[in-house]
Amino acid sequence: MSPRADFIPFFLHPRADDARIAELKKSLRTHGVRLSSVLPLYKCSSPDETERQAAVRYRKRVIGITAEPECPLMNAEFNGRPEQAAQSEAAFWRSLEELLPLLEREGIALALEAHPDDICEENTPAVDLVRAINKPWVNYLYRAPHFFHLSGSDPTADIAAMMRYAGDKLRHAHIADSFNHKGSSAYGTSSTRPAPRPAFTSTWTSGRARSTGTLSSVRCGS
Repeated sequence: MSPRADFIPFFLHPRADDARIAELKKSLRTHGVRLSSVLPLYKCSSPDETERQAAVRYRKRVIGITAEPECPLMNAEFNGRPEQAAQSEAAFWRSLEELLPLLEREGIALALEAHPDDICEENTPAVDLVRAINKPWVNYLYRAPHFFHLSGSDPTADIAAMMRYAGDKLRHAHIADSFNHKGSSAYGTSSTRPAPRPAFTSTWTSGRARSTGTLSSVRCGS
């Protein structure tokens, strides 16, 4: 479930009340499906302490909402400000101190993703930060639409190498077309094109994610 205005909006307190959550649960039962994951977007790594505290309060409510339909996974971006990386990472760890015990109590796994304009914009440092949390149920989400960003200064954007680096921490992935923001000057012409799906698929199915991970399709540019 992605952010939506009537349930879990972007960066604001969740709007779903008990009645709306019950309606969701009934619909899931009726159609014989379940939520694979929930993706709330909150500024839990904000260097602004007031903003961070509000984000933690909102996410605590989302944890409760996620637990109601027995959704097993919460996805999240690292958030924070890259120009204030040290302060943002300190805020990230403060937020985790409050949130991890709640997630563990509810049996909800956490998958963190690198994202442009966050404290972790590239694959390698993002995987390293996930490993630093040192929890078997906190893992890495690889977002294929951003593989040009995730590759940093590497013009080849080797999607298979990035996924292999994540190794056993790769448990969830988003797939969609990708905009090549490097496609100018020395890199050639800008374009929107699919992620290299053979490389993605073969790496995904050959790794540990084959038996434990999940995939989601997202819109281009998400």
